[in-house]
Amino acid sequence: MTSKRSLTARALLIGAVLVPSVAAVDGAPPRYFHMKAVQIIDRGGFAKPTPAMDLLIPAGWTFDSKVEWANRGCFTDLAAISFHMQSPDGKIVIEGYPSFSWQFVDNPSVQRYLVAENQQGLKVGLKPCPVNQPVPAATVLTKVVVPRLRPGKDIAAMETSPDLDQYIKDRTAALQAQVAKTGQNIQLQADAARARLKYEVDGAPVEEWITAVSMAQTSPSGDGHGGRRYDNRAIMLMSMRAPAGQLEANERLLTAVRGSIHLEPEWARQYVAVVDQLNTAQQQQRAARDQIIHQFQQQEIAAIQGVMANSERGGDQSVAAESQFLRGVETYRDPGTGKQYELDNKYGHAWMNSNGTDVILSDDPNLNPSSVETGSWTPMEHVQASP
Repeated sequence: MTSKRSLTARALLIGAVLVPSVAAVDGAPPRYFHMKAVQIIDRGGFAKPTPAMDLLIPAGWTFDSKVEWANRGCFTDLAAISFHMQSPDGKIVIEGYPSFSWQFVDNPSVQRYLVAENQQGLKVGLKPCPVNQPVPAATVLTKVVVPRLRPGKDIAAMETSPDLDQYIKDRTAALQAQVAKTGQNIQLQADAARARLKYEVDGAPVEEWITAVSMAQTSPSGDGHGGRRYDNRAIMLMSMRAPAGQLEANERLLTAVRGSIHLEPEWARQYVAVVDQLNTAQQQQRAARDQIIHQFQQQEIAAIQGVMANSERGGDQSVAAESQFLRGVETYRDPGTGKQYELDNKYGHAWMNSNGTDVILSDDPNLNPSSVETGSWTPMEHVQASP
């Protein structure tokens, strides 16, 4: 039977300057983006190299990525996925950074237990899974992300990200409605923000946006006193750097890249299995170490760390659709190979080239890709989301 709890937990894990591949006609805003499909390969996490993530990058840009496995505190953060891409002239840079998690409960005795557990772990070299209250995305950026990624650099302005913020709110509301249908006592909250930085690179002034989404899933803690627990996660951590004054002109390009990001299902399945094993071992240690563990049911402890239970395919299908809705993407299929891609849902039309490597996105239903780009292009098909 599908775990109801796993549906929302999986949802938490889950989502231009005119360069040559971004077309403008007669001075009008760009109507299409020429993108290239790339994969991020996990070369050390499992028995053999495994594709971990798919995304689209602008054609002609350089790209590198990595998947690092390390003790980062919360078990859900074991694998850190990051990437870097830049335009041929090096002036436009887009980067993606690992998500991270933290936990909180409003029962002081349980808080003390979690803090003590972290302290015990430190004695044997384990990093703690932080115990902190949920905070908005602006605080995540100010207190954690910017100091970590750009030490010594000041935030020139803390801004809303109108496009990202609105669709995160819309998708979270839709996901909340889905949760309500299951009868679960779970609340979801999310917001987005971006920090604008101004500094110099090789003597030239640049500006940079660093974006973040802060998500919190609130549910009963099972402590017998009506307490609540909070599973928190900072996601969609990305940056875009451009010459001073050119960030806004590149925003649609950033949106197109962000909307194409998709975790590979097989990698996600194996990753969840590892997290499950670690949490099971931790639960056993807790039970043997201290009678306080009896205040919690096994599923409550697992949920504190954001563990996702295995689900039947029907549940996976629902999660896939909810995750797409949350991230503002839709599924397309290359009719020649059957391979599926998640693309930004704001365009509505996509074409794949004959090599199966490049994609054109457009909001123009009358666009003829062969008239603006070389090669043969085939319309891609809309399909239902699959896990």
